[in-house]
Amino acid sequence: PAILELQRQFNESIKPLLIGRQTIQRQETSLLLEAVENGKNVILSGTAGYGKSGILFEFTEYLQQKNIPFLPIRLDRREPEGTAKHFGKMLGLPDSPPFSLNGLAAGRMSVLILDQLDALRWTSTHSNNALDVCKELEHHIQFLQQDDNNITLVLASRSFDLEHDPGLRNWLSDRESKRFVRIEVKELPDEVVKNLTGDTFSQLGEKEKKLLACPFNLAIWTELNRSGSIPTFRTSIDLMRAYWK
Repeated sequence: PAILELQRQFNESIKPLLIGRQTIQRQETSLLLEAVENGKNVILSGTAGYGKSGILFEFTEYLQQKNIPFLPIRLDRREPEGTAKHFGKMLGLPDSPPFSLNGLAAGRMSVLILDQLDALRWTSTHSNNALDVCKELEHHIQFLQQDDNNITLVLASRSFDLEHDPGLRNWLSDRESKRFVRIEVKELPDEVVKNLTGDTFSQLGEKEKKLLACPFNLAIWTELNRSGSIPTFRTSIDLMRAYWK
């Protein structure tokens, strides 16, 4: 029940924010699925607003359809404290999240998802401890994998934080170990933007099209279009000002 509740909370934290309230099929989701099915741990990274959580939402829909146990944790809402076991108990689990999930899976494939990893540096005065807990979670995943358990770890973070935060960089930039496959989230392709903007697409300049290739900007544009108040825009700030107005 605790894992089902965390799945529900994760779903409801993202679904209302989807562009047009629908899932956009992303190439990055296919790459994520392929990596996980091959038993690889994954770092999903990208620029802020490029849709990492949307990709994870699409990914979890697939896991649900295939009846694959998964445990999604948004670290901007569930701050790790103490130890991995203590954190698991805070989530309503009997043990560390990887051990609890693996026990539920009972030999089946399972996936632990830690979204908003970059939030650790902003949401806590004890971010070093929170990062230590996340490292311990990875160590538990490694232990289970060495014991031939089919469990994988998916981390999601902004690229900027992975490259500039000392704690994250020191933890995850060890290329020699090849512990993770890194998938970089890109802009939306023109055909996706065209499908969502309709006839308006042909009236946009190249700069506007590039702005709307960012899912965050496209989500704002879609809301403005629904209310019939699309402004002339040249920057993301123009869209945001019109949205709040």
